[in-house]
Amino acid sequence: MAKVTFTPELNPRADKNGLFTIYIRIYANGKYKRVCLGVSVKKEDWNADKREVRKSNKDAEMINTLIRKKVSEGFSQDIISKVSNNKQSIVTIQKNLKNEVTGGNFFEFAEKIVKEMQNSGSQRVYYSVLAKLKEYQNDLDFLDISRSFLINYERWLFEEKGNNKNTIHKNLTTIRTIYYEAARREVFEPSKNPWLAMKINKVKSNRSQLTIEEIKVLEGLELEKDSQLFHARNIFLLQFYAYGTRIADMLLMKWVHLKDNRLEFLANKTGKKHAVKLPIEAILILEYYKERRKSITDYIFPYLKLKQWDSHLLFRKDIESKTSQVNNNLKKLAVLANINKRISTHVARHSFAEIARQKTKNDIWAISKALGHSNISITENYFGQNSERENDSLSDIVFKS
Repeated sequence: MAKVTFTPELNPRADKNGLFTIYIRIYANGKYKRVCLGVSVKKEDWNADKREVRKSNKDAEMINTLIRKKVSEGFSQDIISKVSNNKQSIVTIQKNLKNEVTGGNFFEFAEKIVKEMQNSGSQRVYYSVLAKLKEYQNDLDFLDISRSFLINYERWLFEEKGNNKNTIHKNLTTIRTIYYEAARREVFEPSKNPWLAMKINKVKSNRSQLTIEEIKVLEGLELEKDSQLFHARNIFLLQFYAYGTRIADMLLMKWVHLKDNRLEFLANKTGKKHAVKLPIEAILILEYYKERRKSITDYIFPYLKLKQWDSHLLFRKDIESKTSQVNNNLKKLAVLANINKRISTHVARHSFAEIARQKTKNDIWAISKALGHSNISITENYFGQNSERENDSLSDIVFKS
């Protein structure tokens, strides 16, 4: 059997701070590989003969304990592989020891997490975040994620990628979620938590909303019946009139959910029960579709074909595909209606919230309940820019000379 050795040594080159990183050099079959321990010392603090840190370094005891522990783990791996007759290459030994030291490769663990997700929309978000992080640093271990790394990455996102604060916030919080999940699963045990000293800022976004006048213009468009534009306009309007009902719930809405001009259903996202009294405008939309109803279990709108899906992933993909179809047609409707705003299915929700806020004179609690939000701060985030403008108006009224 080939002898494998594990020797502590210093990197011959100093880092930018003039310190030298400690490595474990692995030797087997005439080949060398090294594993970084993630700690650095002054050259004069290293005892080359004893392969340890001198007592002149205040952290000598801790670092030397780490060195002995990792050398011991390396030998243990080698012995286990020989006893089990499971020969390991030097690359495998390096990788296993590296995982012990650093928690392993961040991207390998992240890929595993993303594949476990049921929501394909969330998967796309995570893959987008990871692709950007790989562009910045293609090989990343958990140990590499320090406060300085995160600050530099945040700066790169802003200066090189041109990302705004909310996009940067989403990228960093996604990375943080993966990091914490790795710690929770005991993939590694961080000696320092880099996120505790990181302040990740987010600003209230200027969300697109339609005024009641723009809603009426959209409602009055002459469209070919049963065309894609016709159905997209109607599902958007019913979303609006049904307290900003989410598009997934509206796509899944069946005639059995309509009772005495009220929609009663369980929200797909939260599982909460909703009971929405419909105005005459919504009832007139439903009257058109009611004529072709064959069963109370039919969907109200002609988008979904299946009543059951083989998996949650296929269900999400179907919902997302139909949502995309509706959104593409809403863009065309905005042009036809001369509305210089981006219209999407979610705009129906924000439009209802803002118009309701104006009509109720800021009854945020009632609006939050109607929207089915779990936290009123979520509802308040809908109104950021509008509230600021109203505060400006109040200032003019109070202090105008």
